[in-house]
Amino acid sequence: MSEALGVKLFPFGRTDSDALLAVDEQARLFSVDHGGSWLLGASPAEGITALLQGQRPERVAEEKREWLLPPMGEEDTVADAVKTAMVLVFVLDRHSVLRTDILRLHVREKTGFGREPLDLEYPLRDGALEDVTLRVITELRGRLQAAGFEGFELDITLAAAQARIDDTGACAEPATPRVDCALFAANGDPRVLRVELAAPAGRLAFEHGNVAAAQEEINKYRESRG
Repeated sequence: MSEALGVKLFPFGRTDSDALLAVDEQARLFSVDHGGSWLLGASPAEGITALLQGQRPERVAEEKREWLLPPMGEEDTVADAVKTAMVLVFVLDRHSVLRTDILRLHVREKTGFGREPLDLEYPLRDGALEDVTLRVITELRGRLQAAGFEGFELDITLAAAQARIDDTGACAEPATPRVDCALFAANGDPRVLRVELAAPAGRLAFEHGNVAAAQEEINKYRESRG
């Protein structure tokens, strides 16, 4: 849960039902039991009061946010998907939400003629984003043509090395909750382009300042596409 929240957790005892209690760096009180993780209160006092009064805690569980993007008419599916992925790389990095090191691509054929799916990886730290974008588009088009794919579905995952919470102590900015990003695209009629953010800490992550700002920028990007 510490990684999901992006902060350190400190033991705070146990409940009568043997659930673990922990307080984070923001003084929020949590409990962890066989049923999952729970936010009890914004402070230890508030959380203990809620426990004593039998108030229902808030479950800390994964939530997702999705954006359906209108296709860019002048681009084919491959170029549109890859360029959109690079926009997400830039936006999430700029807001210190996710530092993408690798693009992971999984391509499967729509019609299912028994062709093997393609699994590709492209490091992003080997050059300028513009150069990597062009290389990914060119290589992916070539691989699709060589494989004989016509109708296809493409998943792009923005992957980053997981940093330990202990390593964030020297950072000037507070740590950000964990957020994962993926993009789904399909060619044909209709063309589909969907962006997904997933946060193991759910609302607590999506309402965090950095993450909320990144979501707002994604909203503006969607609107700019018409």
